[in-house]
Amino acid sequence: RSWCGVRVTVIDPTESAVVPPGRGFFSSSTTLAPAAAASMAAASPAQAADTTPMAFRGIYEVRLGQVPFARAGVEIDEAAAHYNAAADITVTGLLKLFTQHASHSTAEGQGKNFTYPQRTFESHYSTKKKKRHILMRFSKSKGVEVALTPPETPGKRPVVTDELKADSVDPLAFIMKLRQEATRARQN
Repeated sequence: RSWCGVRVTVIDPTESAVVPPGRGFFSSSTTLAPAAAASMAAASPAQAADTTPMAFRGIYEVRLGQVPFARAGVEIDEAAAHYNAAADITVTGLLKLFTQHASHSTAEGQGKNFTYPQRTFESHYSTKKKKRHILMRFSKSKGVEVALTPPETPGKRPVVTDELKADSVDPLAFIMKLRQEATRARQN
């Protein structure tokens, strides 16, 4: 598949188990829903569409033309009351000459009806040989708590306000929201 000139190839057959078959599942064809709609769904506390449980595993290689530059492994187990997700990403090929990046990220969410107000995202990553760790906790009662190790250098980037953090989602939770919006789009 190609997206904005970037080719994404499934290099390991994906396994997706969906109950019942043929109903809202995450696949490369469902990600073609408009990104704006998914972004709005990600920020919206609205109840999820009629989504079904999912188990998804895939390994992807991202290429520009014939040149590979990243590899990603993704695992997602989702049910109505909780989800667990993990992603491993590494830079490969020529891009590795210019920058080095590797990450292992996990996420989990608790809620009901495929809506997860209690979420945790954690990522251990290194870019340009600098190891970092981020832990984000999302909850209705406490808002968003973020711990970054080592801490960001003051003044290096603008401070993200609590108001902006409240409407944010982590990269793995975004996949859940994208899936919900794709399910809504397919039902309409």
